[in-house]
Amino acid sequence: MSKNFLKNLFVQEDEAAEINKTVEKIETAPTLPTDTGRVSAKTADSAKTKELLKNALEKEEGSEFGYVKYKRSIDSLKSIIPDEKTRYLSSFIPAQTLGFTKEKLVKTAQSAIKILERESQDFNAAMTTRLDETVGSGKKNLEGTIKSIEQKTVELQKLTEEISSLQKLKTEIETQISNDQFKVDSIKRDFEVSYQEITTEIQSDITKITSYIGG
Repeated sequence: MSKNFLKNLFVQEDEAAEINKTVEKIETAPTLPTDTGRVSAKTADSAKTKELLKNALEKEEGSEFGYVKYKRSIDSLKSIIPDEKTRYLSSFIPAQTLGFTKEKLVKTAQSAIKILERESQDFNAAMTTRLDETVGSGKKNLEGTIKSIEQKTVELQKLTEEISSLQKLKTEIETQISNDQFKVDSIKRDFEVSYQEITTEIQSDITKITSYIGG
C-alpha cells in the first residue's frame, strides 16, 4: 500500500524536468502528523492527497464492511440529509444488518488510524530520501559553487594585484625610457654642437695657415 500511495503522490513530481520545480513541490508536499492525522494546509492539492489516502484505506479494508465504507456512506448522504446525527444513524443501519456493533465499528476506525500512522512513517521516510536526492544534491552543488566563487575571488584578487604591479612597472619603464631618451638627445645635441664648433675651428685654421704661412 505504501509504495503505491507514494508512487501516486509523487508521479507528477517525477515527471518534472527542472530540479527547482521538484524542490518546490517537495517543500509544499503533504504531511501526515501521527497525532492528528491531518494533511498540511500547505499542500498544493490536499483534496487529491486525502482521496489517495482514503482509497488506500479502502483497499486495505478490502471487501469487508468497516469504517471506510461507513464513512463513504455518511459522505454520500450530505446532500440528502442535512442533519449530521441523522446521517450517522442512517449509515449505521446497513452495518447492523451485517452484524456490526458500535464497538466493532469503532475498532475498524481505530485500525484505520493505525494504518495512517504507518503510512505517515513510510511517507516521512520516503520524503527524507527524496530530500536527500533533490535538496541534498542541490545543497552539494551550492557548496561547490560557493567554493568555486571563493577560489575565483582569490584568483581575481591575486590577478588584480599582479595587474596593479604590472601597471606600476609599466609606469616606471615608461619614465625610464623618457629619461634615457632625454639623456641620449642631450648627448647627441652636445656632440653635434661640439663637432660643428671644432670642425669650423679646424676649417678656419686651415684658411689661416694657407694665408699666413708662405710657401
